[in-house]
Amino acid sequence: MVLLQSDARSDAGDKIALVIGNSDYAFSPLVNPTNDAADMGAALEALGFEVTVLLNADQRAMKRAIDEFGRKLDRDRGTGLFYFAGHGVQVRGRNYLVPVNARIRTENDVEYESVDAGRVLAKMEDAGNELNIVILDACRNNPFARSFRSARNGLASIDAPSGSLIAYATAPGSVAADGSGRNGLYTANLLRAMQVPGLGLEQVFKRVRVAVREATDGLQTPWENTSLEGDFYFIPPERRVATQQPASRQAAPVVSTPVDRQPQSAKVTDTAQPPAPDGGKDGPTLVNVTSNGTLVRARIEVYKSGTEQRVLWHDTSSTDPARNPARLELATGDYDVNIAPLEINGSEPREISNLRVRPGATSTLDVEFPYGVLKFSGLVNGALGLTRLEVFHAGTRQQVLWLDTSDTDKNRNPLQIKLAPGDYDFQVTAMRVLGSEPRLLQNVSIIANETRSLTEDFELGTLSVLATANGKLTSSRVEIFEAGTRIQVSWGDTSDQDKKRNPLPFRLAPKHYDVQVSALNLAGSEPILIEGVRLDARAEETLTAAF
Repeated sequence: MVLLQSDARSDAGDKIALVIGNSDYAFSPLVNPTNDAADMGAALEALGFEVTVLLNADQRAMKRAIDEFGRKLDRDRGTGLFYFAGHGVQVRGRNYLVPVNARIRTENDVEYESVDAGRVLAKMEDAGNELNIVILDACRNNPFARSFRSARNGLASIDAPSGSLIAYATAPGSVAADGSGRNGLYTANLLRAMQVPGLGLEQVFKRVRVAVREATDGLQTPWENTSLEGDFYFIPPERRVATQQPASRQAAPVVSTPVDRQPQSAKVTDTAQPPAPDGGKDGPTLVNVTSNGTLVRARIEVYKSGTEQRVLWHDTSSTDPARNPARLELATGDYDVNIAPLEINGSEPREISNLRVRPGATSTLDVEFPYGVLKFSGLVNGALGLTRLEVFHAGTRQQVLWLDTSDTDKNRNPLQIKLAPGDYDFQVTAMRVLGSEPRLLQNVSIIANETRSLTEDFELGTLSVLATANGKLTSSRVEIFEAGTRIQVSWGDTSDQDKKRNPLPFRLAPKHYDVQVSALNLAGSEPILIEGVRLDARAEETLTAAF
């Protein structure tokens, strides 16, 4: 755990922030959250917040930090801001923030192993301050979904108490992928929008929503619940904020002079640079970004040479020729250029050092990012099935991306993924095969300009459980455990009226199970335990529990 603190305040009143980013989970590590939290903390500090940052925090540290956050709000009655990046899950309509040390096997463990997001809201309400902001970049895939009785995607919607705004990286019930660059897509756009002078709080999040929707072709839509009664600006109108310089270039969360995106090109006026000698006109710099010979979307960041001072950023387009090649108009001088492709998973940014811009001359950069294509098919009993594919750099738990296939949409099964050349590990999980273990495919090589196909077929059997009392159907609860353990695989209730639920079918991975049946309408009856039930692949077995 890393703990950073600062005491920066603003003239507009006390502003207090608690920022938490968890990446190093033992069960499903994430790439971006610690970067997101560190960059968010630096940005908020530069904007006048008193900031506490926790990285890779356990449950105890998170709870203690939230309690201290509440005490500070109660003491100063200022603006409160809470930011969390990492795994978040919802259980029975409540949202939980998952610490790195959580040990969760079933959904009943979540309450005791995680931190209820309601704890943060309660501290804010108790403080009675006028404005609170909660930002949850915690809508990534639920790594425990297969062991939950009623797995829900994403986070649940929370009503915003008076004078507060609650922001989600994506709509309630939806998920957002962990990014492949330094920052997640949502936080990267939020950091930019926060730097625009005169942009009100709600306008900031509207700008983020538009940017994320465009970047994902509508697949991810950030969401807010709000009950704000006043105005708040990260940077008030007619004011500029002097930002602290980040420790490293890729960690830069803020820019010293905000530059809005332009429809045709990105422009910046660098007042620190002298005019071109003899009235000469500076020539443009053209950056042509391609992959396998085709234009691709890319993020271009330009820095003064040898410094961490970013002077502009620009997104190219794979379809708009006016935005690719990128036409960058720069004052005379030397620059470093950082280019990151937005469509090639696992690709590292490319840095070009000491690009020289001279009067009247046109500089051209041609940058090629090769890739290979992975075609992945997820099958269940030989037919399209819902599976989750997680991609890691080989020999590490550094996640490149995750995607779900579909058992109905042929555009998503097989998946076609662009990957930078290299070696990868793939973890495949069958989402609807109870008791199934993830499969790990190691050291799979992706070669530039080649297509590689992978197919994983998960077999299952069907176990039906029939409950009777005196020879007639009776309502019962069925619990299924891994044989010889109390690790629950699934459960369900039968019905004495609905024949679709009695016998109750379970689609299970082939292995041995213990089945416990409890009669729901027979007072004083003892559960019946049937041990060591063997289920073969593609088999259909029926058990009868007679009371």
